[in-house]
Amino acid sequence: MPSDIDNPDRNALISHEVQELISYRPRWFIRNGNAIFFFVLLLALGLTWFIDYPDAVKGPLKLLYGPPPQSQYYGQMLVPRAGFEKVRPGQRVRIEVDGYPVKEWGYLSGAVNHISNVPTDKDSLLISIYLPDGLNTNYNKGIFFHDNLDARAEIKTDSRRLFDRLLDGVRNRPKP
Repeated sequence: MPSDIDNPDRNALISHEVQELISYRPRWFIRNGNAIFFFVLLLALGLTWFIDYPDAVKGPLKLLYGPPPQSQYYGQMLVPRAGFEKVRPGQRVRIEVDGYPVKEWGYLSGAVNHISNVPTDKDSLLISIYLPDGLNTNYNKGIFFHDNLDARAEIKTDSRRLFDRLLDGVRNRPKP
């Protein structure tokens, strides 16, 4: 049986057929290619209207227990200069406690309670965070408290649509 290596004419024929098959474009693609492209582009742009893209200030947090008159759990966080102008009392805070995985335990919910007026020596502001549900997570699990429990906090400062954020680059362009 002769091999294909010995028959160069057959290799050229197969190569030509393969090349023709690869270069073939379906008629529907030629006719509707631009319409499909713009439909997918508009669909992606339309989805950005429904997606929220929040601004957040993140940082380490210490969970503490209040003095006897109040006797409640609260958190203290240092916010650097780059983020403290966005923080206002009443903003929502998401707290992830170290040693308690979020996927298994959930996270704590809080709100910004007080912002100090005087910056620290590291040019940061001390923020007090109120925990309305105490140490109960969004999965309704209780977290065991011990002194100075470490956590990571995320203060949601602004919530805008992704569509608006994409258009900010176009709106705020300097005119030549």
